[in-house]
Amino acid sequence: MPNRFRAEVENDRFKRQFLYDGTTLTLFAERAGFYASIPAPPTINQLMDKLDEKYGISLPLEDLFRWGTKGWDASLIKGAMDLGPSQVAGVTCEQYAVRQDDVDWQVWIQLGDFPLPRKIVITTKTDEARPQHTAVFTWNLAPSFNEAAFKFVPPPGVERIAMLGDKPVNATAAPPASKTK
Repeated sequence: MPNRFRAEVENDRFKRQFLYDGTTLTLFAERAGFYASIPAPPTINQLMDKLDEKYGISLPLEDLFRWGTKGWDASLIKGAMDLGPSQVAGVTCEQYAVRQDDVDWQVWIQLGDFPLPRKIVITTKTDEARPQHTAVFTWNLAPSFNEAAFKFVPPPGVERIAMLGDKPVNATAAPPASKTK
């Protein structure tokens, strides 16, 4: 915070990497062999707003970046409950359940000197199927990195594409169709 992050999201279907260095955001789809980069505002909060407004993109677990920051609206939480101690991958955590209008979520916070989230389950209430997203976190509390860790260098054979809503990447691409009413 406030102007750098690196996030990797991987599941059975895809592997994505998000890199933000305070000036540029890059989304890299490794398995697909594509990446997109856009100019970015100077803070993570401003970046999340831009991604939502211009591209309809939410960063993975973006609420973790927003909680307790300026502009965060605690009134969105309609109810919360401490469910007591629970284990996540052998680590003792305190489990909490939270209700909002569109989602319910549970979070397991590690007990002890480093109260970090270890697991989160988000249930979407706007879909009758009530889909859930579950993430289990591992933390490196002594990372070794430099500024290069937040910059994207495309591997050989990877193609740059435009983000939906963005201008074409190269000058030979067709301009966006004009809108008429």
